[in-house]
Amino acid sequence: METDSGLYPEDYKLYCFNGKVKAILVCLNRENVLNKNEELILEWYDLKWKVLDIGAKPNKQLAMKPTCLEKMVEYAEKLSKPFPFVRVDFYDRHEPILGEMTFTPMYGMAKYYSESGNKLLGSWLVLPDHKMKRKYKKED
Repeated sequence: METDSGLYPEDYKLYCFNGKVKAILVCLNRENVLNKNEELILEWYDLKWKVLDIGAKPNKQLAMKPTCLEKMVEYAEKLSKPFPFVRVDFYDRHEPILGEMTFTPMYGMAKYYSESGNKLLGSWLVLPDHKMKRKYKKED
């Protein structure tokens, strides 16, 4: 998939906690990463397109707010409702194009979060209060 100008589109990754979008990660510069060994640019925003201090590197504020952000949020919240956490990825082609749903971004080993970013993301996670049932009898 490519943009009208023939480049790779920005990748909008909506971080959803208990059915609500809390943060948006935008991946920029994919074309140059692949062709010129440049660095991928990662930028963090809230729903009002204000910078969030989550990333390990400062946000350069290069990402443009997607034209269909409201629809992305609507769809992400519908898709994420049954889960404590899921990242829902979209591309903006004048309408949201679903990329994928990811339950463990970077296998939980990502280094692109700051320490305060990790704490903020963790504070948004509320796990269900289910008691585990024992499957086996306790042996004496």
